[in-house]
Amino acid sequence: MPEYKIVVPATSANVGPGFDVLGIALSLFLELDVTVDSSSSVHLDPNSSPKYNLTLEYSSENSSVSLDPDENLICLVSLHVLKKFNYFEFPKYTHVKVTNNIPLGRGLGSSAAAIVAGVLLANAVFQLNLSLSQMFDFCLEFENHPDNTTPAIVGGVSASYVLDHSATKDKVDYVKIPVNKSLKAIVAIPEFELPTSHSRSVLPKSYTISDIVHNLQRIATLTIALGQDPIVPERIYNSMKDKLHQPYRSALVPGLSKFLSSLTCSNTPGLVGVCLSGAGPTTLALAYDNFEAIGSKIIEIFDSESKGSFKTKYYILDIVDCGAYCNCTSS
Repeated sequence: MPEYKIVVPATSANVGPGFDVLGIALSLFLELDVTVDSSSSVHLDPNSSPKYNLTLEYSSENSSVSLDPDENLICLVSLHVLKKFNYFEFPKYTHVKVTNNIPLGRGLGSSAAAIVAGVLLANAVFQLNLSLSQMFDFCLEFENHPDNTTPAIVGGVSASYVLDHSATKDKVDYVKIPVNKSLKAIVAIPEFELPTSHSRSVLPKSYTISDIVHNLQRIATLTIALGQDPIVPERIYNSMKDKLHQPYRSALVPGLSKFLSSLTCSNTPGLVGVCLSGAGPTTLALAYDNFEAIGSKIIEIFDSESKGSFKTKYYILDIVDCGAYCNCTSS
């Protein structure tokens, strides 16, 4: 009986000035435990066979997620991939148990993780032997900017871009960026969801040249500064400033403006940089020391600015160099 374990990390995109470019893989995970058992007694009656030969189960933390394969994002992606290879259902009988520790709709790449997991699920159950390029291409069909899916697949910190939507292969190119091993991420997660579509809707249709240059200068510096040893906190901090999306999204996240302006590497030992995580509402702080103190300081800011309208919790996460993977646990 084939069994598979699929693991996909959370990601934080739009890192600092890297709007739609830079992403980080973090140590929160979406996990799939997959079994394929054609002899399962549960399905001996052909009239009771599940849709697409698939049964889906979620842990209690994500009980609101649809179990219908025609609505569940992991299943939709997986079925899409299978159809490209002329498979229209899963092997009899496939059971998928999902344990998701990535908060939904909070700017930590929950959708990207589901998309990557769907691709890996299809790849595993029919042994498709997808190349890395094929995985990128399938992900791009569901999320047209690869700054979340790329670090989810390859791990670490990455910069990625779309070569050409009309290309027949190799649509996504990326590089992994060296990162000082002492850096960790402190993510502060407010207890409300912010749909990416809404967060994108507040962005302008055009930008001034000065704002574009501001981000270009800093992204060039940041990609080198992150890997320097010893760390130069002031360089990373100044390089993580943004003018393309954070100023416009500040109104959507009470406390974001104060978080970005009042938390500095000079008044907060160990801190090297702050930014919005993805489209929000989660925020990201990079640090090399005093992680708990920094987390507490961030919570104080959001508790004060929210005026009790929502609670915020923080996690201290590793930057994980290994991206998504699938292990066959039995045969």
